[in-house]
Amino acid sequence: MNVSVDMRIDEDAEDAEMGNENINNMEGSSEEESELSALQDSLRRKGTNSYYYAHGLKADGPRWDGNEQPRLLKTETSQKVEPVQQVETFPSYAWSDGKKSVKIYVELDPSSSVSDENILLSSTEDSFSLRVCCTEKDYILNISDLHENISGAKFRRKESKLTIILDKTNEFSWYQLVKKKK
Repeated sequence: MNVSVDMRIDEDAEDAEMGNENINNMEGSSEEESELSALQDSLRRKGTNSYYYAHGLKADGPRWDGNEQPRLLKTETSQKVEPVQQVETFPSYAWSDGKKSVKIYVELDPSSSVSDENILLSSTEDSFSLRVCCTEKDYILNISDLHENISGAKFRRKESKLTIILDKTNEFSWYQLVKKKK
C-alpha cells in the first residue's frame, strides 16, 4: 500500500513561523514588492533558507570609531604561572651485583654542580626512585620490579658519578636487575 503525501508549505506561512523580524525591518516603510530588491525579496520569501540569508544579519560587535589604531576593549588581571621544571630520565646507567648489595652507577652532568641536598632517593621493598635536581632540569631514574626484595637504599657521590647501593634482603646472586616480564 503506497501512500503519497503532498508536503507543500505556503511560503508566507513559513515566513511567519520563522519570525523574520530582522528581515522585515530591512524592507523599510514600503511594503510593495515592486520596490524590493532581489536580495530583500528572497529573504522575505525564503527566510533562513534564502541564498542571501547571511546578508540580512546585523553585526553585533563594537561600532567602528573610524580610527585605524586598535582599541582596547577590556583589561583583566592574570594569575602568575610558575615555570615548570623540565624532567628528563637518565640516558644510561650501569649496575653490578655484590654478595650483600647491588650497586647502580649513574653519570651526572659535569657542568651542573649538584649538592647532596638536591639528590633525592627513595625505595620500597621491590623498587627505588632517584631524582637529581639541577638548575636547568631534573633527572630521574625509576626502577620497579627489582629482581629480588631490598631492605634499603643509599647513595655515594664522587664528582660527576653517583653510586646507588641497594641492600639485599637475601644473600644470593642477581642475574638481572629487573624481573622478566611474563
